[in-house]
Amino acid sequence: MTEMTRTEQHPNYLLVFIVLGVATALEIGASFLGQPFKVIALVVLAASKATLVLMFFMHLKMDHRIYTMFFVLGLVLALPIIMIITIVLPTLTLVLPK
Repeated sequence: MTEMTRTEQHPNYLLVFIVLGVATALEIGASFLGQPFKVIALVVLAASKATLVLMFFMHLKMDHRIYTMFFVLGLVLALPIIMIITIVLPTLTLVLPK
């Protein structure tokens, strides 16, 4: 009988850390941009950093796909709540007395 060996390759965490550091530096630089470009750049950089952290440091890339689906389901269910709070909160500050 032949025994099958499974080789698992660990990700290069140092490279991911360096990429996250560069993205953070880019976020600091993007904070000095004009208003429409600043928001777009910061959202894109934040989403890419969150994706890297989820994939490598929370091990969603190496785990079974069902765990990724649970995470995505929670995110999809949380997004409407975040959007409602974002829309309602500025109107509450106008109504509440100072």
